[in-house]
Amino acid sequence: MGTLDPVVGVIALNDPSLQYWVAGEVNDIDLSFEEWLLEMETCMTPEEWEEYLESEEYHKTSETSTWLFGDWKKVEGKYTPDHEGKNGFSARYGNDNIVIEWSNFTKKARHTFFCYHMKDGRPCGDLSADGGWCAYTLPPDWFKEEE
Repeated sequence: MGTLDPVVGVIALNDPSLQYWVAGEVNDIDLSFEEWLLEMETCMTPEEWEEYLESEEYHKTSETSTWLFGDWKKVEGKYTPDHEGKNGFSARYGNDNIVIEWSNFTKKARHTFFCYHMKDGRPCGDLSADGGWCAYTLPPDWFKEEE
C-alpha cells in the first residue's frame, strides 16, 4: 500500500547512488552542538564561557551529532524546514543516514523498517529501493547519473 502525500525520505550516507557527500561542506548546522552550547552557557560564568570559546575543545565536533543542511529557519528557538529557501529541500544527517524532512523533489520508495517512522506513525521512504511510497528526496544533482 502506498501513499500520495510525500513521506520523509531516508538514504545511507554511503549509498552508492549519491554523487557526492562531504560533511561540513554543505552549509550545515550542528543541532546537537547548538543544544549543548545553550546548556553550557547556563553552567558557566561569563569569564569561563569566554575562555571556553577560545579553547581547542570548543572546536571539536561529535560523531553523534545531528546536522541540519539545506533550507532551515529558526522559529521560536526551533529549526523548521524553510519552504522558501534556495536549495529546495530540508534534511538532516547523523547515525550514517540522511533524512530528508521536506523537499521540492520526490521519488517512489520502499517503506523503511522499524527504526524510521514519522511523527504520525507512517514509515519513512527508503530511497535506496523503488516502491509504492512517495518520499521526499534530494535534488537530482546529488545523485550519480544512471548508466
